[in-house]
Amino acid sequence: MLTVRERRPGDEAAVAALLAATADRVAAAEPRIRLGRDPGPGPALVAVAADGSVHGHVRPEPHEAAAGDSERMYLPDRSASWTATAVSGPDAAVALAAAIRGTGTGTEPGRAGPGGAKPDRTGVGGPAAAVSRAAGAGAAGAGAAGA
Repeated sequence: MLTVRERRPGDEAAVAALLAATADRVAAAEPRIRLGRDPGPGPALVAVAADGSVHGHVRPEPHEAAAGDSERMYLPDRSASWTATAVSGPDAAVALAAAIRGTGTGTEPGRAGPGGAKPDRTGVGGPAAAVSRAAGAGAAGAGAAGA
C-alpha cells in the first residue's frame, strides 16, 4: 500500500530517477516530446511504499488571475495545475490523485490527513492541501498564490 506525503530533501534522487524514467518512456514513444527530469523547486507530493521507496511525484504550479483578467469570467480566481508528474505504476497514480482530490487518504472533513495536516477551510486536508497552501505562500512574492 502506498501513502502520500510531502516531498522531503531525501526524496530528490528517487524523484529525479522517476522523472528520468518517465521522460525516457515518452521520448521512446514520441521523440519530438521532451519532458523535464528535474523535480523543480517548492513543495510537492510523493507516493511512498512502506519501505520508504518513492513510487510517484507531483508538484503544484499555482496560478492567480489578475483583478481585471478576462479569465475570471470562466475560471476560478486561484487555481493550481500539477506538474513534474511521474509514477512507477497505476497504484502510485491512484494514490496521488486521491490525495489531490482529498478523498481516500484520511482527509475527510474534520480529520487530520497524512502528515498531520488539518483540513483547510474547504474541508479538504492532508498533504495536497498543505502543499497547495505552501505553494501559494512561496509564490506570493512572484505574484501568484495557490488554491
